[in-house]
Amino acid sequence: MKNTCADYTKSENCTRSQDFGPQSNCVWHSTCISVTNTSTDCAYVTGTNLTDDLCALYNPDCTVNYSGSACQEKKSNCSEYTLKENCSPYCVWDGTSICLFISDPSTQCNLVNGKTGLNLATCQLYNSECVNLKDGTGCQHSQTDCKNYTTQNSCVALANGTSCLWYENSCYQITGTTCSAITGADLNHNICFSYNKGCTSLSDGTSCQDYKSTCEQYSGTTESCTQSINVKCYLYNSNTCITILNVSTDCAKITGVSLTYEICQSYNLGCSVNRAKTACVQKAAQCSGYTTNMTNCYQAGEGLCIASTSNDQACVPALSVSTCETVFLGTDNYTHDNCSAIKAGCTVNGSTGCMARTCANATGFTFNHDNCYSWLKTCTVNQTNNGCTIMTAKCSDQSSTQCLNAIEGVCLVFNSICIRKGCDTAPSDASHDDDTECSNYSQACTVARAGGCQVRTACSLYKSSLQCKLDMNDKKCFWNPSVKTCVDLACANIEVSNLYNTHAKCFAVDSNLGCTVRALNKVAVPGCMARGPCSSYTIKDQCITNASGLDCVWNTNSSLPEPACQDKSCTTAPTSTLTHNDCFNYYNTQSIKCTVYASPGANGGQPILRGCQQTAGCSTYIDIEQCKINDFGDPCGWNGKECNDKSCSTAPATSEFDDDAKCKAYFNNKCTVSSDGQGCIDIPEICELMNQKQCYYNSTGQLCYWTGTDCITKTCENAPEETATAEQCNNYLYGCTIDVIKCKIKICEDYVLTTDEQCSYALSTCTTNGINCVARGTCVQAQIQSRMCCIFYWIIL
Repeated sequence: MKNTCADYTKSENCTRSQDFGPQSNCVWHSTCISVTNTSTDCAYVTGTNLTDDLCALYNPDCTVNYSGSACQEKKSNCSEYTLKENCSPYCVWDGTSICLFISDPSTQCNLVNGKTGLNLATCQLYNSECVNLKDGTGCQHSQTDCKNYTTQNSCVALANGTSCLWYENSCYQITGTTCSAITGADLNHNICFSYNKGCTSLSDGTSCQDYKSTCEQYSGTTESCTQSINVKCYLYNSNTCITILNVSTDCAKITGVSLTYEICQSYNLGCSVNRAKTACVQKAAQCSGYTTNMTNCYQAGEGLCIASTSNDQACVPALSVSTCETVFLGTDNYTHDNCSAIKAGCTVNGSTGCMARTCANATGFTFNHDNCYSWLKTCTVNQTNNGCTIMTAKCSDQSSTQCLNAIEGVCLVFNSICIRKGCDTAPSDASHDDDTECSNYSQACTVARAGGCQVRTACSLYKSSLQCKLDMNDKKCFWNPSVKTCVDLACANIEVSNLYNTHAKCFAVDSNLGCTVRALNKVAVPGCMARGPCSSYTIKDQCITNASGLDCVWNTNSSLPEPACQDKSCTTAPTSTLTHNDCFNYYNTQSIKCTVYASPGANGGQPILRGCQQTAGCSTYIDIEQCKINDFGDPCGWNGKECNDKSCSTAPATSEFDDDAKCKAYFNNKCTVSSDGQGCIDIPEICELMNQKQCYYNSTGQLCYWTGTDCITKTCENAPEETATAEQCNNYLYGCTIDVIKCKIKICEDYVLTTDEQCSYALSTCTTNGINCVARGTCVQAQIQSRMCCIFYWIIL
């Protein structure tokens, strides 16, 4: 990897420099360059499926175009993009002629379309009220009730992130009883848990299941025995899901092939692994705790363990071993990995012991210098590339026919002698006539004036621009083109000429050094200088960034006696800035956000908006245009007269908020319409406290039902009399079925299924009696198989 992009001379090598600054990625444009001038250079980055993050690797002020085929300069506002092809990420094209920021999510979220892989987080980057379509091709306006989504593709999530599930042609809010209805491929715990905190996944990733508080509550199958709320579960005897709780008895229940200490630890920190890696064992505090059972002598609380003698006399700490030959692991436990794990530099000696690594016993890899050297630092590959051999101290100790690497470095044959590879051994031909080629030959080399290579030296001693790249300490050099001298790279060392009489020209010298132009008597003069505080700049052309790379702004507000360069902040915005959105877009960082500044109007009149201020407490804002977010980023609410932290009570008591849907949309589904019919209140805890306009669901998410006179909490038992079929019962409340003349909650016996897997999938507490599902209780299933069928006997304990 080269130190700067300019050091690359071929397009295929133009990748990344060692600067590791904001422009460390390189791009080819006739030559290899860093993206420094974003107005022109961003567009040189082209390809397919480019993203905003990829473009930012070239320069933080680059973004991707609409089609993902090229990067472009990032604008401050969406409206500055005039073509659809340039309408950048998180802006949308209105279909005619405008690139816009989504300000009306109810009508504009669906403008985000024709894409792939969109998820909830991505859609909310456009607007917090946008959510994704299930197939990831577009965004939509979030709803306040899952039932408002009418298609399977739209049934994804509510505005507050609560997940929705499509089931039997309707969209439902996920509840704890619907985990098994969540099906798919590659489902894991995190995905299921994101739908509902009461769900986890089956091990095969095909479905979610109820998240149990103990392992013992899961059925004894490989699929269901995964993890409880507190610990990882283990399937014991292939039919019982258990918690590894009592280390003295439970660790040993974990058996298998190629177990590791880490696997045993994952079930309980009190478990270790035995020597043969076939079972877990109770972990002893000291190795001596295994002396009475040497098959467990592998790892204790104090670290790795070994036997004290070849006949397993006692278990002792591995740290006590002095040589590889005294690493005793017990019969059938000697392998290269085991020997090497106990003591670095050891390998296996047949199958009965360990021994020290030597060049002669190297094995198990392709033979080359790097692998031999990794095996042992005194080894290199032999002449025939079929083994390792000891390196000599010096190249000159070897003959020209056996010229291998030596401890002093790489060796080669030069004039029939084996010598150490140096800059002066590079051929003086066209293959070594520039710095890149000599640097590739050896990092310590640059091109010599007469051809070939020479050792790098001080910048001031280089006489050619071809050499003027790095000094002997790998510090950058700079070639002054007019005076033709090589100097240490520093702003003050750049020649004073019209080649360097603007900020752009000085900054382009090296993007990480980041020089700016000099100024005298408030006029730019030739030459460059190091960046300093914004306040030290006296002309607009210098006023770009300070020494820390933070933005400066040339402030021409009339409140100043004369234009001045200042650190960019909320207060440096032009006084013509009149909206919260414009202020927010003008300047925001991770810790600082801006809103519009308002001063009291004369004689109690309308406040005057001009310029920007830093966000503050909601109650300090005096105009509705300021009343958006506070200094913590939390929303504010304007009640018609004043601004406060947003809550249900800040919704104005007007026709703007005269029904349940409007109030839920106002504040994260936490509100319903007030009893007066205008304004909002917190959703009551129970349905029975609500009137007809409020009667949808209570604050815990339970569904409500209006009987005609009262609001009640929906249960299977209080379904209307006209609910007469199993389907109608389930439509009234998910999980209900018919019971002769009224609805009831489904129990195991309502499922006519014949296998344990089917029953436990339908309801996790169920198994089968061979005819239908029954409750899984304290019973033992005995299966008698005949040639014709299986008969199940149930023995009550």
